[in-house]
Amino acid sequence: MVPGLLRGDHVIMHRAAYHAAGPQRGDVVVYRYPDENGTLFLHRVIGVPGDRIDIRHQVVSVNDGTMSEPYAQHTDRSNMTGNVRDNLGPVTVPPDAYFLLGDNREESLDSRFLGPINKEYILGRARSIYWSVDPGTRTPRWDRLNQPAP
Repeated sequence: MVPGLLRGDHVIMHRAAYHAAGPQRGDVVVYRYPDENGTLFLHRVIGVPGDRIDIRHQVVSVNDGTMSEPYAQHTDRSNMTGNVRDNLGPVTVPPDAYFLLGDNREESLDSRFLGPINKEYILGRARSIYWSVDPGTRTPRWDRLNQPAP
């Protein structure tokens, strides 16, 4: 989720955020990877149930409209033909599922590879950074504390 979230950031999650309604496009959600380990991931909601997602040359379209994504970071403009990282779809998001993408697109294991994520695996919405440590130096990043999650 670089640049909004960095390695070593710890976030507070709002568990009740989706009890009454589902995630909205643009929300950053915490979810369990749908396997036996259940690793926690944070990704941004790009598509909600019924949306048609299409990615061409790293540009995301939802329901035939190009998304404005000021938060997205591309570190490699190779546009690899036939690679779902840069070109995917169209994919229709099934009922009770969400299409999730990481902000750092070339480094993210997200719905381009996992498929849409069922709502049952979404635990809540990321709210704020409560602790941050630089993994290289193991020193606190005080300026990141209490910042809202992207």
